[in-house]
Amino acid sequence: KDIQEIGGLVRPVRMEVHSNLREGYQTILTMVEADFATVIGDAVFTRDFLEQGY
Repeated sequence: KDIQEIGGLVRPVRMEVHSNLREGYQTILTMVEADFATVIGDAVFTRDFLEQGY
């Protein structure tokens, strides 16, 4: 999981999930930084929030 540090906050940029069940099978999950139509603030991207299983 690639994590980009911005001003002490943590944003999930991209997570690559590899599966060995099938040869050559790979799933890439891309997480958008935020839904700009809904202002939720950068608080949700703190390390404590992400470690809770976001």
